[in-house]
Amino acid sequence: MKKFLKWILAGILTAGSIAMCVSAYGKFSDSVTVTNHISTGDINISMKELEKKNGKEILYQNQKMVLPGDRISKIPRITNRSEPCWVRVKITYADNLENRKGLNDTNLTGMPKYWVKKGAYFYCTRKLEQGESADIFTGVTIPEEWTEPYQEKKLGITIVADAIQAANFSPDFNAMSPWGNQEILRCIHDTNGRVVKRKSQVKLRVVFERDAHKLIAAPEDFFAGFSAAMPGDVLEDSVKIKNATENTAEIFFRTSAECKSVKDQEFLKKLKLVISMDGKKLYSGDLLAVSLNKAVSLGIFQPGKSGEMKFQITVPSELNNDFALRNGDVKWIFSVEEDQKEKIQPSQTLAGQSEKEENSDGYSRKTGAPSGKTAPVKTGDDTGIRFFLILEGVSLLAGILVLRKGGRKN
Repeated sequence: MKKFLKWILAGILTAGSIAMCVSAYGKFSDSVTVTNHISTGDINISMKELEKKNGKEILYQNQKMVLPGDRISKIPRITNRSEPCWVRVKITYADNLENRKGLNDTNLTGMPKYWVKKGAYFYCTRKLEQGESADIFTGVTIPEEWTEPYQEKKLGITIVADAIQAANFSPDFNAMSPWGNQEILRCIHDTNGRVVKRKSQVKLRVVFERDAHKLIAAPEDFFAGFSAAMPGDVLEDSVKIKNATENTAEIFFRTSAECKSVKDQEFLKKLKLVISMDGKKLYSGDLLAVSLNKAVSLGIFQPGKSGEMKFQITVPSELNNDFALRNGDVKWIFSVEEDQKEKIQPSQTLAGQSEKEENSDGYSRKTGAPSGKTAPVKTGDDTGIRFFLILEGVSLLAGILVLRKGGRKN
């Protein structure tokens, strides 16, 4: 009987020792959201007429009375109010001279050399950046031979200006039609002169930080390095993905479109997006990316390891003025799952703890002073641990009772 009781006691103590060194397994998770803003640019030019009076430029005054041989100061000026562009003008002449010779191109003076005439248009061979201007000519000369038959007749000059984006377009000024067969559409929309400027290029990164123990993304907008999207643009960049912790972690990625209006959703559907991770294509489709609303794994990252996520946005060259000044927001959501293992030490499970016990907020119960360490984040399910600890206590108590009972029999 004594031998049998010893075997029972040995089994109970063994169960207690297992409970003392049990480990807790759990998963830590965190996420970070990057809101990307993308917008299309606009082509917007203005034209005004000036004249010089007493050496100063003033707005041109119409309805002038002119005489044969007069040199009239007249300065039509084109200014680019938006994205870089090329411009051309068509000049026509109106009069009621009853088949008499009227004004023509030879009567224009002061036309800069960067204007060349091809067909019915004068083309500006100088690209206009945002805010830059180009004068078409500076004056008009009235022929001296216009005498009595021209008296009280009306003369007029009409100028129509066209503009086309400079991005992804190069005119051929040696051709008879430098702009080719490009269709020039009338642009009808409100504009406040907004010009999207490209910010300084920064390195994009998503890091699972060790010290903060959280997922961090920088900058807040991965599209901030892009200027306004223009037809034919190909915008691309890359994001460094890194696990800077001491544990293995899996990082996931998904998207969420923030466009509320149907027009902006149509805009995102027009743009093409390709995403790859370390050379492996993850997605190819439109920027709305409905199929990416569910998270996809970017890979399992060992401690200290990193990877590269590349993305490319293509703006169709056929995108027309209907999509000028459009905006779209797309959220890119990165999340992480980390395997954690927390070993329960005997000093943590036994009743005899150190005299300087600490509260869960990291302060000493005796002094109220900071303990100098932060309580670890509690992860996983500790139900099993509690069960083993209770089992250990019951086992020890049962062992004591058996020993006492056996002593009385002896």
